[in-house]
Amino acid sequence: MAGITSLLCPSCGAPLPMEEGDLIAECAHCGTNSYLAEEEDYPKFMVRNCVGAQSAREICKEWWGGLNKARDIAKVAAIDDVRLVYLPFWNVKSSIFAWFTGYTRGSKGAIHPREAVTADGMKWNGLACNAGDLGVESLPSLEGDMEPFDASKLEPFAIPYAVTESLTAAISDARSAMMTRVRKEIQMSGIYQEESYMIGKGAGIVYYPVWIVDYSYKGRLYKVLLDGFWGRVIFAKAPGSALYRSAVFTGAATIGTFLVPLGLKALSVCTGRNCGGTLGISLLGLGICLAGYAAFRALSIIQDGKAIGATGIEKVRI
Repeated sequence: MAGITSLLCPSCGAPLPMEEGDLIAECAHCGTNSYLAEEEDYPKFMVRNCVGAQSAREICKEWWGGLNKARDIAKVAAIDDVRLVYLPFWNVKSSIFAWFTGYTRGSKGAIHPREAVTADGMKWNGLACNAGDLGVESLPSLEGDMEPFDASKLEPFAIPYAVTESLTAAISDARSAMMTRVRKEIQMSGIYQEESYMIGKGAGIVYYPVWIVDYSYKGRLYKVLLDGFWGRVIFAKAPGSALYRSAVFTGAATIGTFLVPLGLKALSVCTGRNCGGTLGISLLGLGICLAGYAAFRALSIIQDGKAIGATGIEKVRI
């Protein structure tokens, strides 16, 4: 990505579609992304922390409740550490203009040609640092009271993470996520051709307060991440309840083992086209048994939060 000092693309010389306040623009001729400032000059903001250490502990303990978690977790688990960090997120806001030709499938597999044109304002956020095993890649939304970033205003015990992901990579990730959302919304079965343009409105860093609660349970370590502005659980893991897992598996096995022989018995006496339906009953029963076993294994660790894999996409007016 090249820096520009004029309203011409530094790659091909074509005029750039810039408006006052824009930091990023995409050349309509060659597709080159350009920015108006040096990488170090992007704006930085911070969201005010509204949760205290004791509140973070209480929220964690409240989250421990629920039938699907280990029944003795509240008695056995011990909170080892509670700390506040400020995670930097790239925040990219732009307009996406896209044109598609493709098709949709109708009844009996019929193919119907389609054309779609979209113009949406979107906002994307993605983690701008290496957060290790915290499990956060983006947030559903960067909410809260924002103000210019000032390290002197942070709590004395708070740790701000350093920005390690470049603006160039952020723009690329933002465009990919925005186009994924656009393709999903046009609801085409297949796409023959597409053209898209990202008209940049701005990009910056937002330092967001996140409480990390480390706790141990029977020799194993777990984490709970809390939103420091709203006090909500962002991402968390806990040991699953053996009783709950057994109940899920037993219920699935009971239904499945009832359906399998029922379908086989009906199959032995059926004739003609009805045989397909009776065979389907047995297959359904087998599927329920397998699903119950898969759930039994998966529920050994309970994971809450949608931080992993979240796109961090919002639609906005531009």
